[in-house]
Amino acid sequence: MPLPLRNREGKRATGYLPINQRTSPYKKFTEQQKEFQATAPKFAREEIIPVAAEYDKTGKYPVPLIKRAWELGLMNTRIPESCGGLGLGSFDSCLISEELAYGCTGVQTAIEANSLGAYAGDIANQLASDAVQIFGGNGFNTEYPVEKLMRDAKIYQEYCMSEYLRMSGIYWGLTVMDLMGQLHRMNREEILTFIKSCQHECGGISASIGHDPHLLYTLSAVQILTLYDSINVIDINKVVEYVQSLQKEDGSFAGDIWGEIDTRFSFCAVATLALLGKLDAINVEKAIEFVLSCMNFDGGFGCRPGSESHAGQFADNTTYAKVITKLKILSPLEIIMSNTACVVGNSTKLFTLITENFKNVNFTTIQRKYFNETKGLEYIEQLCIAEFNTVLMEVQSKYYCLAAVAALLKYVEFIQNSVYAPKSLKICFQGSEQTAMIDSSSAQNLELLINNQDSRNNHTLFGVLNYTKTPGGSRRLRSNILEPLVDVETISMRLDCVQELLQDEELFFGLQSVIARFLDTEQLLSVLVQIPKQDTVNAAESKITNLIYLKHTLELVDPLKITLKNCSTPLLRAYYGSLEDKRFGIILDKIKTVINDDARYMKGCLNMRTQKCYAVRSNINEFLDIARRTYTEIVDDIAGMITQLAEKYSLPLRTSFSSARGFFIQMTTDCTVLPNDQLPSEFIKISKVKNSYSFTSADLIKMNERCQESLREIYHMTYMIVCKLLSEIYEHIHCLYKLSDTVSMLDMLLSFAHACTLSDYVRPEFTDTLAIKQGWHPILERISVEKPVANNTYITEGSNFFIITGPNMSGKSTYLKQIALCQIMAQIGSYVPAEYSSFRIAEQIFTRISTDDDIETNSSTFMKEMKEIAYILHNANDKSLILIDELGRGTNTEEGIGICYAVCEHLLSLKAFTLFATHFLELCQIDGLYPNVENMHFEVQHVKNTSRNKEAILYTYKLSKGLTEEKNYGLKAAEVSSLPPSIVLDAKDITTRITRQILQNQRSTPEMERQRAVYHLATRLVQTARNSQLDPDSLRTYLSNLKKKYEADFQDSGKTEE
Repeated sequence: MPLPLRNREGKRATGYLPINQRTSPYKKFTEQQKEFQATAPKFAREEIIPVAAEYDKTGKYPVPLIKRAWELGLMNTRIPESCGGLGLGSFDSCLISEELAYGCTGVQTAIEANSLGAYAGDIANQLASDAVQIFGGNGFNTEYPVEKLMRDAKIYQEYCMSEYLRMSGIYWGLTVMDLMGQLHRMNREEILTFIKSCQHECGGISASIGHDPHLLYTLSAVQILTLYDSINVIDINKVVEYVQSLQKEDGSFAGDIWGEIDTRFSFCAVATLALLGKLDAINVEKAIEFVLSCMNFDGGFGCRPGSESHAGQFADNTTYAKVITKLKILSPLEIIMSNTACVVGNSTKLFTLITENFKNVNFTTIQRKYFNETKGLEYIEQLCIAEFNTVLMEVQSKYYCLAAVAALLKYVEFIQNSVYAPKSLKICFQGSEQTAMIDSSSAQNLELLINNQDSRNNHTLFGVLNYTKTPGGSRRLRSNILEPLVDVETISMRLDCVQELLQDEELFFGLQSVIARFLDTEQLLSVLVQIPKQDTVNAAESKITNLIYLKHTLELVDPLKITLKNCSTPLLRAYYGSLEDKRFGIILDKIKTVINDDARYMKGCLNMRTQKCYAVRSNINEFLDIARRTYTEIVDDIAGMITQLAEKYSLPLRTSFSSARGFFIQMTTDCTVLPNDQLPSEFIKISKVKNSYSFTSADLIKMNERCQESLREIYHMTYMIVCKLLSEIYEHIHCLYKLSDTVSMLDMLLSFAHACTLSDYVRPEFTDTLAIKQGWHPILERISVEKPVANNTYITEGSNFFIITGPNMSGKSTYLKQIALCQIMAQIGSYVPAEYSSFRIAEQIFTRISTDDDIETNSSTFMKEMKEIAYILHNANDKSLILIDELGRGTNTEEGIGICYAVCEHLLSLKAFTLFATHFLELCQIDGLYPNVENMHFEVQHVKNTSRNKEAILYTYKLSKGLTEEKNYGLKAAEVSSLPPSIVLDAKDITTRITRQILQNQRSTPEMERQRAVYHLATRLVQTARNSQLDPDSLRTYLSNLKKKYEADFQDSGKTEE
C-alpha cells in the first residue's frame, strides 16, 4: 500500500530529502547515473517543454518524443544487456522519470508506459532466476533468499527509494526470515530502537524517522514487536489513542490526520488494537457496519461504499450556500472539477469553499474541454430510457448541467474502463425548488445526521427514525431529512401510508418481511447497465453474480405485490399498480430460459461461487457443461485428499474455503494431541487463531490452481451467454428503476411506522399555523431514562416572533431544536412527538445556535455569529422558520443588544416564524412597539438547600407566557461560588439601582396594551376563518369566549391607566 511522499498541502513529507542531498554510508552516484542527471533534464527542457502544450491541447500520442527518448537511452534501463538494454536497476529509472516529469508529466507517463512491457519481462526473468536458485537442485535452498534479503538491504539507492514504506518493508523481510527459521540473523536491538524512534507524540508510528505517522506503519510496527515479543518498547496507550482518534462517525477509519478513508485502514486499525488487546477502545460495531457497506455484489469489498450520480442545475449567490448544502446531502466520495478552476494560487472561490467543507473527499480535475454541453445532450439522448426522455426538454437550456453530464460520463468511462448500454439509464433533472432548504450549518446544529458530542453514536434525528432494511431505504431517509418536502399533497399521501401501516398489523409485518429480503437495487442496476471495454475474469464474475441477484430481486415482486394487494391508500395502491407491469414477468422469463431455477442469492463466498458456476442451464453450451464437470471432479478430489490426510495423520481435519486462499485445511486442537506440539511437515502456511489451526499443502495449492483455471473457463463461457441475455433485457429495464423507487420508499415509510410504534407520536396537520400541544424533543427522548418535559407552541402570522428568556440550562436551546426537528419530521411524512400538531410549510429552516471560537478557520465567536446571521438575513423569506439562540454574546453587552435589536426589527418585517432565545432582557420591551411579538420564558423554582443554608435553582423546563421573573441569575451563580460575600452584596446593590432606572423608562402605556388586544383579536378571527373545522354551535361558543377574552384584556389596560 504505497503512500505519497508529499502531504495533502503539496509539501514534502516531514524529514524527506532529495536523493542527491542525502549522505550515503554505502556509495555515491555512479558516472552513468550522473550522465542520466544531465541528459534527462536537457531532453525535458529542449525537446519536451516546447511541444508539451500542443500535445495537451490536441490529445495526440507523443510518438516522436518516445522514439527520441529511446535513442537517448532513457527507456531501456531495466532491459538486460543480452537483449540490447543497459541492465540497470529501478533507481536509475526513478532518476530519469523525475527529470522527465519536470518537462511534462503526460509525456513522462507515455514514456514510462512504453517501457512497462520490457520492465515486466525483466521482472519475470528475475523471478525465474530466483526460483531456480531457491528450488533448483536438491530441495529447498533457504540460504539464497536469506543472503539476497540481507544483501539487497544494503543497496543505498533502493534503501532511499523505499524510505516511505520502510516500516512495512522491515515487517515483510522479518516475516520471510521467520518463516525460514532465520529470524535470529537479524539485528533485533537495532530494529527495536528504530521502531521506538518512529513513534510520534500523538502515538502513531511513521514509516521512517521524521516522516508523518500512518495507520499502516503503526500496524507494521506492532506486528514486528509482536514477532519479537517486545510490545512494551512503544507507548501502547498512545498508540490506542492515535487509532481511536482516526475513527469517523460512520465507523470508517482515516489512514492519518489528512483523512483519506479506505477499508484497508479499517483492517489496519482493528488488527493493531487486536494485537494490543485493546479493541474496546473503538466502536467495533460501527467499524463492521462500514466494512459491510463496502461489500460489492460479487462478495468482494471496495475501498468505500457505492455511490449514486445525479445531475442538476440551480441558481446560487456568491456564498455558494446552496451548492455546499447540496453536496452535504449527496455526501460524495469524489468531486470532479475543471482544471481551470483549481489552478494553484489562482483557484476559484467555489473550489476554495468546497475544499474547506469537504476535507475528506477526493478531488479530481479534468480538462476543461470535456465540459461540453453539446456532448452532454448527446449522452442523454443516447443513454436515457424512452420513458424518461422528457428530461431532454428540461435540460436543453441548462448549459452547466449538460456540461457536467458530459464530463462525468467521460470520467466514469475512463476510470471504470466501461461504457453504459444504450437506452439503459434513468436520467432525471433535479433543481432546488421542490424541497425545503436546510443549510449545512443548521443540519449540524440540529444534529440531523451526526451527534455533536459523540459522532459515533446514533443520537440524531436520522438515528431516531432509521429502522430501514435496505441500503436504498436508508439513503432515501437521509436525503429526505436534509431536504424535506414542501408539497402538502405529497406529504399527506405519505402520512396516509404511515397511518394505514399502523392500523393494519398484518400489512406492516408482511411488508417488513418482504422488503428485508431485497438487495441494493439501485447499485445492482448501476452495475448491470455498464458494459466493460475488456472481457476480464472479474468483469465476467461480476456480471454473472449480478444476474443472479437480478433474478432474486424479480422473484420478490410477486410476494411484494400480494402484500400490497388489499391496501387502500392512493400511494400504496399506486405502488401496487407499478408492480403489475408485465415487463417484470418478461424479464424473469427470459432469465429463466438461461438461468437455472434454483440459482439464487446465498450468503457465503463458496455458496455464491457454486451458484455462479451452475447458474446457466445445462445443454446450452456443451463446452461449459464439460468444464463444470471438471470443476466438480477437482472439488471432489480436494475433499477426498483432505479426508485421506486426516486418516493418514489421525487428525480431525476439515475442508474450508475463503475467497482469498481458496480451499484450505482447518483443525481445532480440542481433545487433540499433536506429536511434539507440531503439525506434520507436509503442512505449510500454518496460522493459528486461539484453538484453531489453518494450513495447506503443496498438493492442495496445485489443486487450487487447477480449480481456478477451471473456474476461469466456466466464467468466460457463462459470461458470453449472460451478455447476450442482458442485451435482450435492456429494452425492458425501465420497470426496474420504478421497482427500485418503490422498494426504497416503502422501506422509509415502514421505518416511520416502526418509530411510531416505539413512542406516542401523532399525525401532523398542515395549516398556516404552527401549533404543537405537549410536544417533546425526539432525540432527547431516546437519551433520557424518563420522558422529556413536554411544552406547547402556538405561532401564527399575527404572533410570529417569539422572544424566549430564562436562565442558563433552563431549556431554551433544546426547545428551539425541538421545534425544528418536529417541523422536519412533519415535512418528510413522519408522525411527530406531540399530543397534537399543526405546521405551516417551511421553505427554509435557519438556525443560529450558540458556539465557541473556531480556531481552524481563525474565526472568533462574534465573527461566526455575524456570518451566520448575515446568511439568514440575505436568504430568509416569509415562509422561513428561523431559530436564533443567544445572538450577540460574543461582544460587549451594549453592542450585543444593539445588534440583536436591529436583527429583530429586520426579521419582524417578514412573515417568517421566528424564535429568538436571549439573555438580553432589554429585548423583551420590543413587544411594546410590535404587536406580533410574544414574550415567553422558562420557569425555574427556588428551593432551600438545608445543608448549605442557601437557595438553589430547580429547573422545571416548562415554557410559560411573559417575561422571565428571574433577574440577575448570574448573581445567584456567584452566591454559590467562592466569591467573598462582600463583593456579592455590592454587586446586588449596584444591579438593583441600574435595573430600577431602566424599568422606569421602559413601561408600556395603556394605549399600547389596548392596541395589542385589538391586534390579537383580529389575528385570531382571521385564523379561525381560514382553518376552523368546528360545527356551527362549537364555533359560536368559541367566538363568544374569544369576545370575553378581548373584553377582559381591554378592561385590564384601562385599570393600568388608572
